Amino acid sequence: MWPSVPLVVPQATLGTAMGLAKSVQMVSIGISNLVVGQILGTKSSDVKIPLWTWQYMMIFMLANTISCIIASTVLNIVDYRQGSILNKTTKRSQRTADE
Repeated sequence: MWPSVPLVVPQATLGTAMGLAKSVQMVSIGISNLVVGQILGTKSSDVKIPLWTWQYMMIFMLANTISCIIASTVLNIVDYRQGSILNKTTKRSQRTADE
């Protein structure tokens, strides 16, 4: 995600875009931690957590992984249809800038 931000954002707003992307990432990680905490459902480290709660947590992580794969695939398809801005090689980017 990070190398893509400068490709799609004007230079004048690059810092703001990077900060916003970092904020969204940190909020998502925080929400994910809260969800895992709710699934495991214990406030004490001395309590044994039943196996089925770990299974639910792993299902949640698998769902996260699958949704990330789907989002990445959709992003690549949309990028391809709009001129492959995110997937340009360095040589193609330099050639486009020179023209």
